[in-house]
Amino acid sequence: MMLKFGIQPFWFWNGKMRDDDIQWQIKEMANQGIKGFFIHPRQGLTIPYLSDEWFRKVGIAVDEAKRLKLEVWLYDEYPYPSGVSGGEVLLDHPEFEAKILKRQALDINGNQTIELDLSWGQIVLANAYPIADERIDWEKPISLETCIGTGYKENIFQMSGLTKYNRKRYFTGNPIKKPLIP
Repeated sequence: MMLKFGIQPFWFWNGKMRDDDIQWQIKEMANQGIKGFFIHPRQGLTIPYLSDEWFRKVGIAVDEAKRLKLEVWLYDEYPYPSGVSGGEVLLDHPEFEAKILKRQALDINGNQTIELDLSWGQIVLANAYPIADERIDWEKPISLETCIGTGYKENIFQMSGLTKYNRKRYFTGNPIKKPLIP
């Protein structure tokens, strides 16, 4: 197949994606000189992603694009941004979950107390290093890992029907790592 040069936009699939609308939109793209498109599932899609119905509709798009000599590409970012095919990859292969290593550095002078909200995740290393004569002493790390615990950014209040005497419930949500360094 010879690649065609020209615009090949992301075609957001959201809503019902009726068969006749799929064919009409592809004809409109071809009429405007579009050389191909990326089927890009997005929030609002009402057909289950990667279901038989999903692939049936993809087949309609491929057949119509082939008839009009357009290229079709599938884009697996559902729901954007993910890259994990609607969560299907992690369901079967949790070892493929993406990880990120974040570095955070602070300059602290004297006896300050530091309190931070960190991302939820595993702490790999949390050290302080003394500075003497404007030089960091990398040979004398001070571990701060024991200063880090779990905090919550959301306070949640609900009125529920547990008993007529006690209907108030307090919860927390949105966990974070929270260091308090004296």
